[in-house]
Amino acid sequence: MTKANTSNGKTLDWPQEAARLRGKDEPSFGHEGSNLCLDFHGDPQRAGLVVFSDGNHHMALEECVSRFLDANPEAQDVFYATTPPAPLVAALEKGVLHVGNLSISASPHVFIGPAGVLEKLVDNKRMESHLAFAESSCPPHEGAEVVPVDKETLVQAAFTSRLKMS
Repeated sequence: MTKANTSNGKTLDWPQEAARLRGKDEPSFGHEGSNLCLDFHGDPQRAGLVVFSDGNHHMALEECVSRFLDANPEAQDVFYATTPPAPLVAALEKGVLHVGNLSISASPHVFIGPAGVLEKLVDNKRMESHLAFAESSCPPHEGAEVVPVDKETLVQAAFTSRLKMS
């Protein structure tokens, strides 16, 4: 668990999330309240699959990307970012996203977000098309649970996108 300070002064326990979890003998650095990048998961340099997703999907992504990695070990790792859409769209357009002193120049194979954001990416020729893989049982922002339409859809879409990018 990582301890993260919230804007209201409370501490949030945040679990480690990644497709490939850190090995016991691999070094890490962290200091409570600083050097935290909770919305960035995995190794962008070694990842054979890069996913940009709005933060609403981060709970489901860990299982999906882990399953992708199990089925495609040659990918080595999956890097996934789970921020609000605007920084990810800007990173896609500019080719880089700065997080504190860290610069991430990863280009996504899969971009997950609201239909309106994805349609703009298609209109701007940033992607060819988009596919719905989940639906909400309630209107947005009312504690809606994301219910997978088909658990294999994201993994298959990711694999297909990765093949097209190779």
